[in-house]
Amino acid sequence: MKKLVMLAVLLLVTTVSASQEMLKLMPASNKLVMLFDIAKSLQIPLIAEGLDAANQDPQVQQFIKATGFSIKDCEKLAMSMDIDVATGQPNENSAIMLVELSKSIDLDKVIAAGIKTNKGVNFQKQDFKGQSLYLLKNEQKSNVGMDELAMVLLKDKLLAVGAPAAVKSQMQVASTANLTSNANLMKLLKDNKGVFALAIDTSDQPDPQPGQQPNPMSSVKGIALSGDMNKGELFVNLNAECFKAEQAAGLMFMYNMMVAPQLQKPQSPIKANEMSIAVDQSMVKVQLHLSKARLEEIRLQVEAMKQLQNAGGASVQPATGQNPLK
Repeated sequence: MKKLVMLAVLLLVTTVSASQEMLKLMPASNKLVMLFDIAKSLQIPLIAEGLDAANQDPQVQQFIKATGFSIKDCEKLAMSMDIDVATGQPNENSAIMLVELSKSIDLDKVIAAGIKTNKGVNFQKQDFKGQSLYLLKNEQKSNVGMDELAMVLLKDKLLAVGAPAAVKSQMQVASTANLTSNANLMKLLKDNKGVFALAIDTSDQPDPQPGQQPNPMSSVKGIALSGDMNKGELFVNLNAECFKAEQAAGLMFMYNMMVAPQLQKPQSPIKANEMSIAVDQSMVKVQLHLSKARLEEIRLQVEAMKQLQNAGGASVQPATGQNPLK
């Protein structure tokens, strides 16, 4: 079961786009949104292989047999939370995830099977606004993730998971009145065609203190990250919108002075010809392209590093001047 959870986390962090219809259901006050297309991501061989490997775990097989539910039954996913723009710290109480399912599920069975293989987790089933709300609490405190979660089927084939306060708030707001009013996020994610997308609204910037060194990020109004895989090649786009065009030009200058020279060095993990940057008025656009052969090089290097660690060679470091990804 733990492998199933870890694979789900991997999907969240590394792979997955959903339609803007999912974004429209997220709380308008949240400043960070991640959109995922799980079904599309499972067409990527690396992800499919990871899922197949996780499904070999006896506990995962037992869970699927008991519930008839697996990650393959998840179509799209959207995550959202509020953050403090000044500190970058997230507000865990605002975290919520919506999962669009391909079929109806018995949430009682899913939770019961999950609890069975996670002895340290307790749950309560409550009636809230006429719906069944599940509260899960991890009695064994961990340093990763939240110790309390709420789950509810907002409607058939739409599951909400997150901080109890955020889920309850979502249940109380009619979907027709819950369209996000965060125009900055909507603009950043417009026309997203990638496999995954992430956007952060940083327009609420605090005024710098007198004599304080300006932070380069203080000129950024919003950031959007998206990526896609096509014929085995990886394409990643990063767009940073500044408040003013001259600020975008300033970021471009900093890139040419500080980043570009580093890409020319042999030990750089990214080659200079694999990344490009351009400025379009107030928008800074960064593109990264890794070929199929290059991704295979990286995969082999990662496997080699894992083997060294498993053999007790974690302290072995590449020689100075050598690129560990070459």
